[in-house]
Amino acid sequence: MPALGRSVMIVGSPGAGKSTLARRIGAAHGLRVVHMDQLYWTAGWRKREARRQIALVEDAVAEPGWVFDGNHTATMHIRTEKADTLIWLDLPRWLCVLRILRRIAASHGQVRPDMAAGCPERFDAEFLKWA
Repeated sequence: MPALGRSVMIVGSPGAGKSTLARRIGAAHGLRVVHMDQLYWTAGWRKREARRQIALVEDAVAEPGWVFDGNHTATMHIRTEKADTLIWLDLPRWLCVLRILRRIAASHGQVRPDMAAGCPERFDAEFLKWA
């Protein structure tokens, strides 16, 4: 396996394991872990204002030493310009959906560590359809 850089970006389908891998890489390599969902959402599952979201992403990638998980396209260019390593998790759709369902069952009503405060795990049929 090639050596990781100091600015790692992880993308992939929902349920592919981006956040889990980000935490593991961060712990193993002493990198800050940044979860895009924490910058994208605010309490009550409201989308953060676009300019604020961009500013938060720019601040997060300003210095090397991070592993960033998430797909949100509006800030993808900011992260890819700063990343020296890109990991794309390309798992079968059925496996990702199964993982999402397991995550919902295990964490329903709780805020996951990779999610914004005030955004508890919930069943969202539209999200599953998108995934």
